[in-house]
Amino acid sequence: METFFEYEKDLLGSDHYPVMTRKAVLRFWTLTACLLCFLDEHRMPLQDQMITCGDVRRKIQNDDRQNLLLWLETRFREDVSVAQISCQLAL
Repeated sequence: METFFEYEKDLLGSDHYPVMTRKAVLRFWTLTACLLCFLDEHRMPLQDQMITCGDVRRKIQNDDRQNLLLWLETRFREDVSVAQISCQLAL
């Protein structure tokens, strides 16, 4: 149980999330449980490396950033305008 609450604070910043009602607590715990399930699925193939859920989250975030940068590079090489890219990114 302590690990669960530590992951809530570390992965979701639960100490910054106002959970005032029973419904809000249930929603937040459901979100946390789904996140832990997702991270555990990604962690399973790497079990021999002693990787935490936080490590997996950071790896996924880093991969996503790299993919975004590669996508942006491709768009700029294709002479797509900044306005078009902003529209595609819904900025």
